[in-house]
Amino acid sequence: MTEKAVNEFSIIIPTHNRYEKLSALLRSIEDHYIDQIREIIIIDDSDPPGRIDCCKKIRLIHVKVSFRIFISLAKDIGAFLATSDHLFFIDDDNIIGTDTFLPVIEAFSSQKNVGAVMPSVMYLANPELVWVYATPFKPGKWSHELIGRNKIRKNELENRIYEVDALPNSSMISKKALLGVNGFSSRLKINSSGDLVLKLKSAGFKVLATSYARIYHDVPLPGKFGYWSAHGRDDPDRVRHEISNWFIYMMEVHSGESFFISRAILHSLRFILPNLLTYILLGGEKKKELIFNLSLGLIDSFRQLKLKE
Repeated sequence: MTEKAVNEFSIIIPTHNRYEKLSALLRSIEDHYIDQIREIIIIDDSDPPGRIDCCKKIRLIHVKVSFRIFISLAKDIGAFLATSDHLFFIDDDNIIGTDTFLPVIEAFSSQKNVGAVMPSVMYLANPELVWVYATPFKPGKWSHELIGRNKIRKNELENRIYEVDALPNSSMISKKALLGVNGFSSRLKINSSGDLVLKLKSAGFKVLATSYARIYHDVPLPGKFGYWSAHGRDDPDRVRHEISNWFIYMMEVHSGESFFISRAILHSLRFILPNLLTYILLGGEKKKELIFNLSLGLIDSFRQLKLKE
């Protein structure tokens, strides 16, 4: 099961109502263009979809969707449209640097049976501060170990290859491998990368992170109360799916284990309660909508748990 070397790749960007961030990402791709980039495919379910004037030098396909499809389906549509054998998925709130593409290509091409590779992630507002180097499971597999999270860059954690269990922010994925496992899960509208990694590994592929490579995440720096829930507060519709997606994913990870329901509820409180507090205190005009969507997410999750009984 040897994958081809990466001679070219398609960039796929799902986006929703973040044109300023999207434009910054596109400018960074153009600034750091390499010959292996075949095309950029933007799947846009903004309300309403707008116009993009960036990246005149790169073939750009802008797919406008008139209703909300969320991230996973957008990625699958982009993969279907891509004309190269390798796909570089990038969330729209990231910025490319000089050290993003080539080290990922090197990691992909230098080993056999690689299905996906993610770069390490730095904070754009402070590139010396790590968002995450790699994302393996913690013992017990109820969450991921976020290597280097919110700490200053460390030499001993860089220039390494890690095995990982999730692919946040960006990753290069073999199109053959992705289609071979039926793409991203339609059940997981927002957070489907962990599920994808499970499927890729079950199919015999390696899933890696390379801290030789870096991408830069345009999100609030840590330290200020509520920084961790900024995405949800900006986009309340995400909240419902983020909660239910976590429960569905955990059911897959812990399939057949005893006392799953009580353990899942207990572990979920570690992120549900802090997020709820920020929605109440920082939600502003969206507070009621945020709490409503959180409640819907819990209802969806309990329905899934009941089906498991």
